[in-house]
Amino acid sequence: MNALTTSLAARRKDPSRFPTDADLIGYDRAQSFAKMIAGEIAARVQPGMNERDAVATTAQVFKDHGIKDHWHMPVIGVADGSTKFTSAGRLIKSVFGARKRVLRDGDLIFIDIAPFFEGYPSDFTLTHLYGKNERLQRLIDCALGLTRRISTHLREDQHAGQTWEWIKREIESSCAYDLRQFPISPVAHRFAKVPESWPYFREIGTVHLFVMGAPILLRSSKINMRGLWVIEPLLVDRELDRAAKTEEIVFVTGGETLIFGEKPFAG
Repeated sequence: MNALTTSLAARRKDPSRFPTDADLIGYDRAQSFAKMIAGEIAARVQPGMNERDAVATTAQVFKDHGIKDHWHMPVIGVADGSTKFTSAGRLIKSVFGARKRVLRDGDLIFIDIAPFFEGYPSDFTLTHLYGKNERLQRLIDCALGLTRRISTHLREDQHAGQTWEWIKREIESSCAYDLRQFPISPVAHRFAKVPESWPYFREIGTVHLFVMGAPILLRSSKINMRGLWVIEPLLVDRELDRAAKTEEIVFVTGGETLIFGEKPFAG
């Protein structure tokens, strides 16, 4: 087998590291779509609603837009429900008490969705503040800023362990919040469309990640950073018992990192 044949075989085997031009357009449209959907959910949810109401509103928005399949199932957290990814115990306990978690003016909602669009997956989290709360706004702004700094820092000649150490230093120097980590909420994970032969099922994206191998950004990892990644550091204000994050899907190469979904969705 010559070098060209080997290279082509590698590209077919790993769409996360070697997406086609058509794939890049597909991911970009899907992520723009997810951002639009998250914004619509946040606009329909209103103070006074509880978390169960917010979940029902999310389901209605999905129905209105014909969304049936998800790369991972949606996660909605109201108020302290935003911290459900901070530990396994919290995630399990969050199944109960949704009616008691009521959205008030000056509090936030955590919307983590991943609908498929035109066959391509998305992955986006919107942490949205209702009304004014300077402390929560700082938390949200810090999460947004940190995610963007990570996205623009990445290069394919870095390996995951180096990236992890840089992220740790960046947080310690610029953020007054706790970073929650794997296994509940990874700082970053690989991303790719699922094989066309797979039928859609719950958590299809999570299953596909582990089938791909080395899917999570870990301190001990030596994998090369080239390819598609979801950047999603989760920051927690322990005193307020609130969490915030956003998610960016990026394509890391030797040049400037491509960030998907930057333009408003255009139908």
